[in-house]
Amino acid sequence: MNVLDLLQRLQNIDQEWNEKAKRFQAVRALLEDESALAALRQAQDERKKELTEARARLLSAELELESLRTKAKETQDALYGGRVRSPREVEGLRQGGEQLNRRVADLEDRALDIIGRLEELEPAVADGARELAEAELRHQQERQALIGEYGTLRARLRDLRARRSEFRSQLGQPELALYDQLRAQKAGLALAPVRDGLCQVCRVSVPLEKAWIAEQGTAAVTCDGCGRILCH
Repeated sequence: MNVLDLLQRLQNIDQEWNEKAKRFQAVRALLEDESALAALRQAQDERKKELTEARARLLSAELELESLRTKAKETQDALYGGRVRSPREVEGLRQGGEQLNRRVADLEDRALDIIGRLEELEPAVADGARELAEAELRHQQERQALIGEYGTLRARLRDLRARRSEFRSQLGQPELALYDQLRAQKAGLALAPVRDGLCQVCRVSVPLEKAWIAEQGTAAVTCDGCGRILCH
């Protein structure tokens, strides 16, 4: 295998390495990222908490209403039962009854508001539970696929690294230094093919001697236009 064949193979390996390594990092990040699922779980927990608290408030309001209604009835019975004759006591009972009735009315309004909120929360919690279950199933399926891809990519990267070392070991230091420099300068594309006497990257004419060397593949010569290593 001549110098340019080795360099071309090395460039192909390096390009595939860059592509696979980028995807490998992306897959690993996806495996580590559970933020979307965590957000759904938190939102569902908050809905369930609000539902529990609303039910507790409604129960408390109902118990208080029962107590107030009992007191209001007792006050009414005392007021109209004929047992109280003192005008002052009658007036006190009347005012007390009115106050109790206002408290009952206010508490009934509050209970209605809570019931209205419960009517919104209960279906929201049910919908949230379905959404979360579907998201968890989807996440598990996607995770299994990502784990498989992660393993495949890791094995391929190991193979590419071994082949890269093999090809680099067969190249001389000057060719390697030139190749590495051009890869860094030319966005990973260190070689340029020659066709019909033209560099296929920059379209500059290639001298016959350089075109012949590129065809033979015995040495690394560069394009006068783009500076890349010419290959056949």
